[in-house]
Amino acid sequence: MAELADAADLKSAGAILVGSNPSPGTINPMNPNISEMMPRYLCRRTHMDTVIVNQQVLKLKNARRNLLLVIAFTAINVILTAFNASVYFLFSATAPLFLFELGRELAKDLQSDAFLMGGIAVAAGIIILYSICWFFAKRLPAFILVALIIFSLDSLMLIWLVLASGFEVSYFFDIIFHGWVLFCLISGVSAWSKLHRANHGDLHAVLQEAVSSEALNNDSTG
Repeated sequence: MAELADAADLKSAGAILVGSNPSPGTINPMNPNISEMMPRYLCRRTHMDTVIVNQQVLKLKNARRNLLLVIAFTAINVILTAFNASVYFLFSATAPLFLFELGRELAKDLQSDAFLMGGIAVAAGIIILYSICWFFAKRLPAFILVALIIFSLDSLMLIWLVLASGFEVSYFFDIIFHGWVLFCLISGVSAWSKLHRANHGDLHAVLQEAVSSEALNNDSTG
């Protein structure tokens, strides 16, 4: 059985459609006159049933989940590299680790800690940028597109490293990982685009179903 998006995720889909987070003061999912509150530019929409809306919301959720894994393992790998650990985790971005190591090597060769500090700052900056994309993509899925652009550049750097240093077995797993994350992010961007074009009546019906289900669950657990 396919996984269903929960009420919170479907409300986020409502935010995608209207440009803000549904709340009692703005959009009431149980209000049958919700169409009167929609901006006029939303009139050109495509119809989507409940299953399709759930699928698109789950693709967005999956994109954020994989982005979070990238952030976590990239940060861990940079820390491990700083302590000269021999352990390396997959699911890591290439640029932060490479730039940190480059800064450290330049600091040794040129006897200047400025390069090391610069490598740390750039690596941390990239990780923070990914983190910002992950955090705001919950309510503003356009940040998934920003993350896709950044990670595409990271993938280009990986390809450049493979061509410059020669293919190694370790690169094979990195390439597979980058391909998977790119696929997830592209799917998330596609889902955001489809939800943004969805007929607000269709999404309203899904929101009603989600809220009703949530209310029933609360009554049964209360």
